[in-house]
Amino acid sequence: MDVLKPEYRGVYQHLQDRFTQGDLATGPSDTYGRHQVGGSWTLDRLRFHRVILEEAKDKCAGLPRGAKAVLLTSGPPGAGKGQAQTLLRARQGDGTELGQALAQAHGVDPAEYVVLDPDNFKEAILRHGGAPTLPAEAYVLPGGLRLAPAELAPLVHRESSFLRDAFESWARSEGFNLLYDGVMADFDWTASMLGNLAREGYTDRVVMSVEVPMRTSLEQNALRWELGRTRFDEGTDSYGGRMAPEPLIRALYPPDQPDSAFSVARTNAERLHSEGLLTGLIEIDRGAWAGTPQPGPHAPAMQHRSVEGDMSISSTSAPAPRPSASAARLRSTGVRKPPAGGSPRKRQDNTEQPSHLRRKGIDPGRRRGPTA
Repeated sequence: MDVLKPEYRGVYQHLQDRFTQGDLATGPSDTYGRHQVGGSWTLDRLRFHRVILEEAKDKCAGLPRGAKAVLLTSGPPGAGKGQAQTLLRARQGDGTELGQALAQAHGVDPAEYVVLDPDNFKEAILRHGGAPTLPAEAYVLPGGLRLAPAELAPLVHRESSFLRDAFESWARSEGFNLLYDGVMADFDWTASMLGNLAREGYTDRVVMSVEVPMRTSLEQNALRWELGRTRFDEGTDSYGGRMAPEPLIRALYPPDQPDSAFSVARTNAERLHSEGLLTGLIEIDRGAWAGTPQPGPHAPAMQHRSVEGDMSISSTSAPAPRPSASAARLRSTGVRKPPAGGSPRKRQDNTEQPSHLRRKGIDPGRRRGPTA
């Protein structure tokens, strides 16, 4: 990966190889496989889970209950979904055209959500010493470096998804606002979940879809790891940097036009909106595209556009903007009616994959890849 410092390029490729087909790949030797007997967690591991879940619940103190809002992030690893959440909180309702349009499409302070992110549980498992023990030589990396805890994340991926699910069930039963942080590669699972949330009384269901070209996703994925890795090597961060396996990222894009087309995550987000499962859709497009991505079959008719800084937004409350040459666009759609019905909630096994990824031999888990 050319964007990395020369001293880290070999380490990055070494880890990528081990993540996809080596001893660090998600599979039978991970914690999900090691700590279950007859399909059930051992008592010691259940006690371990209880500690982590109680910590997560304690962080929810003071958040509003009886809430009815759901926010889902959508987009490939490294797209900047965390930055988009920061933008949403900073700008919505600030009196500008951008702020008013964001408030119309969303309107909830992102700080009032319970975050449902497997990565948070990966980190908790690893910080609590829950990683599997490997042979001594497995911890040695090229250049004499040592594995950082974050680089063991694929080995706790399935367990982190289990904990995320348990935490989600509790948060829904308590009536919290919910923020699902992920890629959105599995349309059927997401549609089933949204239908159930609608029936449970979650009236505001918004997706923030953040898209970048595949090259940008790959580069940002590598740079995110390098930043954490550098801090780990300097002794300023005991966890290290996370990354997703590159095959998982590549599988999200059409192979014939990876840098001029949106990922499957955008297609899924727009289809969810077109089928009435969402009440709002915010779209953010970033990066240097090789060609202008063409609207998909479910792309909504945007209701409002304005331009501020390097962003564009579409909603319902302001006149059309002047033409902009911005490399980034932020758009949102207005309110849609909730679905009239839907199928019962589908609880997939953590090893199940969307069919288009299963054919490629990729294991993204239920929502996203091991470290995305």
